[in-house]
Amino acid sequence: MKTVTLTTEAMARRGAKFKANIHPKCLTCKLYKVCVSRLRPGFYYEVLKVRNKVHTCPITGSRMRVVEVKPLPVSIVVESNFAVAGVAFNYEPIICDNINCDNYDICSRSILIKGEKVRVIEVVKTLCCPLRRRLSLVRVLPLSLL
Repeated sequence: MKTVTLTTEAMARRGAKFKANIHPKCLTCKLYKVCVSRLRPGFYYEVLKVRNKVHTCPITGSRMRVVEVKPLPVSIVVESNFAVAGVAFNYEPIICDNINCDNYDICSRSILIKGEKVRVIEVVKTLCCPLRRRLSLVRVLPLSLL
């Protein structure tokens, strides 16, 4: 799914990737609707097409270009029975308190919302869990961004 948004001229090139960060001042900006209102904070996006229209950001004074972007999948850990490309399910975070595990960071941190509907885009690998849980690393996108 393509989304039209604004990005700095430095990032306005096909293939550029950026993380959506929304400053609190953006919420009251006259360009909010065309700039960041359709982006999800914390997600990465890739520029697909650069348009000719240019705006000036009232907050930073930077020149901003109109671009078409797509969201990039995020990596999460799931129970292996959900690790099938194309499968959609409600995201449930992995709960584990084994802070000495090599997988702890990827298992315990996600920008997704519990219960959010996601689709598996890619199965990356099976993880070795010291607690003998059957876990896999996958890349997903929330259905709300598709």
